[in-house]
Amino acid sequence: HAELEHRPVEAMGGSSADAGGRAGSADSRGDAGARAALLEVEVLHSPGSCPSLNRPADIREFALERGRSRWQGSLRHCGLILAVGLACVLALVLLRPLWHGRSDGVGSSPGRDEFVDLARSDVHSDVHHRSKRSTPAPALGTATPAPATSTTSKPAPATSAPALATSAVPATSAPAPARPAPAPVVSTPEPPLQCSADFQDCRETRSCCDSGASCFQKNGGWAACLHECTPGGHHDDGERFRSPWSCKRLLPKPPALKENFWMMCDGLDKSSCEGAHTLLKWEQDPKQLAQKVGSFSWLPGAHRADYQVLQHWKSAPPKFKGKVVQLDDLARFAKELLESDPFGTGDMVPHVDFEVAGEGKVVAVTQRQLGFIVANALMGNGIPSGNGLQAALQRCSARGTPAPDWEKMRFLAAPFNSASAPPTGFLYSLLSFLAVLSQELHAGEQGTVVLAAKPRAEDQSWRDRLASHKLQPPSLCLQSAGGEYCGPEDFMSGGTDFQALTDIAGGQVGGGGGLCDLANTQEESVVLFYPEVIAFSFFTSGPSKMMLSPVAFLGTRRYMSTITGQSDQGAPYFGHCGFIAGNDWLNDEISTNAIEVSLNGEAVPMATSSFVAVASRWYQAYEATMYNPMIESAFRSVVKRIGTGPWGAGDWLGDSQRSFLAVWLATGLLKDVSLDYYAYSRFCENPANQCLVLDDVACKHCLALAYPFPGTDGKAVQEWACRGPGLGSVVDRFKGTTTAHLLDTCHASIQGPPKTSVFGAVMR
Repeated sequence: HAELEHRPVEAMGGSSADAGGRAGSADSRGDAGARAALLEVEVLHSPGSCPSLNRPADIREFALERGRSRWQGSLRHCGLILAVGLACVLALVLLRPLWHGRSDGVGSSPGRDEFVDLARSDVHSDVHHRSKRSTPAPALGTATPAPATSTTSKPAPATSAPALATSAVPATSAPAPARPAPAPVVSTPEPPLQCSADFQDCRETRSCCDSGASCFQKNGGWAACLHECTPGGHHDDGERFRSPWSCKRLLPKPPALKENFWMMCDGLDKSSCEGAHTLLKWEQDPKQLAQKVGSFSWLPGAHRADYQVLQHWKSAPPKFKGKVVQLDDLARFAKELLESDPFGTGDMVPHVDFEVAGEGKVVAVTQRQLGFIVANALMGNGIPSGNGLQAALQRCSARGTPAPDWEKMRFLAAPFNSASAPPTGFLYSLLSFLAVLSQELHAGEQGTVVLAAKPRAEDQSWRDRLASHKLQPPSLCLQSAGGEYCGPEDFMSGGTDFQALTDIAGGQVGGGGGLCDLANTQEESVVLFYPEVIAFSFFTSGPSKMMLSPVAFLGTRRYMSTITGQSDQGAPYFGHCGFIAGNDWLNDEISTNAIEVSLNGEAVPMATSSFVAVASRWYQAYEATMYNPMIESAFRSVVKRIGTGPWGAGDWLGDSQRSFLAVWLATGLLKDVSLDYYAYSRFCENPANQCLVLDDVACKHCLALAYPFPGTDGKAVQEWACRGPGLGSVVDRFKGTTTAHLLDTCHASIQGPPKTSVFGAVMR
């Protein structure tokens, strides 16, 4: 015993290397166990009781074997303890939602704090949080639904866990229950914002939470809720973002049409709007025609004028809102239109003839339906009685003198002789209409409603308003004549909400130009930038197959650039009113503002712009009660201001001052309609004529801007004509007075040609 007590293990029959070779090395695993075994031998055994251990070598072997056994037993204990611990933790994690998910109002069960503390351990915190976000577990006492997985496993038997102080017999533990797959996290999308806060981007909501603010547009990439907005640069913008603000007000979007809508009236009474239209059969079935669209390599409806336009579109396709619009895009959209039956009338189309005598005629259709009509016309389809749109395509395509072998050249992809090519403006107009709609209308959307309406015959009812209606001061937009900027954009560009564009028309919409191309007159040029107006000529089948003025088009928009009242003989105007750009001619700033209006008692969306063709009867064209009662409310909703200028002072060489007084008087007789009057130094029809509405100093400054004007023989307006007061002084003198007072003053002051000027006469 003394020997065992005092001799180290290394001295007991060999070196540590020898012991290691036999016993797998009594290293850190064996040393502690061997020493414990030696102590156990010392206590439990006497020299005589265990003869096999009398020799030191036997004692060493026994000690090492006991050390290995003790170490293996410890491992088994640790493994068992770890397995039991993990099982407990997993059970607690799975059971914890039962406590949290109770819905019976019962308080916490005993031991809940312990469960919570354990579940919050670092090892299982992620499981805990995932289970908290998943679907709540059923209340205690109910069956737990099986996990939503394709593989099922039997639950472990509910046996009690062995005590931690049991003997070191290896325990065969049951397989741990499979962890249920976490329930999928269903993310509920947040509802879209109904309004935007001050200074926040409001392009989507188009509505401001602050009732005193409005959503003002800076450009296509930003709009914000502001209490007021001044066009141009804003000093409070960051230096990197100090680009000009357009300050165009964005209006909330009205509800979209849920189904096809169209309305046609053949007279003034309500019954004329209920089935009074005629259903006419297309010459070709539109759905069959759709298979012939191809890639728009040619247009049967405009077979002489199409080559030049299509080749240019193919080589330099325009962009719209940053996206290039290819001919293939137009072809796909045209095919979609032809296959869609947007009227719901199959191979028939509803029709009302505007050229036939009758009052109060109305045609109200959606953008998709009007696009459908245009696609049919371009593909050469029509109705048996003929129509103005098809006639315009044929008329315009036949103009010009193409090269003798033009048909052969067209198929050989050879260019036309530009000097003899047919006009192309009408084709750019209609294709641009389809191009924009192809980007705006998706998944069969109908878009907004567009309307054409003819007023009833004129009468003398306006005289009843003379004594009661007072003159309101107009907005004087004189920036193009060297004066101050008034705010609204040029009325011909159609960019001001609720402002009607005045088409200075003769007897027909489009005048002598026949809807074909740009000209040196406003009435023939401006219509090309508003292709919906051209498309409505489909609803004429009379001798001229042209829309007759006066006529109003509500909800129309400008689809091409660029048209204003100013012009020049040089590039890019070349003496025309407006020009079609060679690249990117689509109107990228086209208005998307629309409101909900009532047509025959039905609420429909309509754009906030309009086009009114006026010959010489201003009141008849702009008074809402002169139109069909079914659209009177819509007319009042859309036409709240009138944009005009050189009406009566253009190609017919009228007196600018007298024309202004007539326009102001007639507008004063209307209810809740204001006047925006524009003056130009270089109006395409009659340069410098409008300078004469200014006072003598401003008139001479305007003339300096107007001349030299190439193409004029000398100065059509001399400086000596600049005399007397201007329209600003006239407005100040008569604003707030009755329309009767101004009319009586005009009758008393102007007897024949005035000796000085019209303004001078009425101001005396």
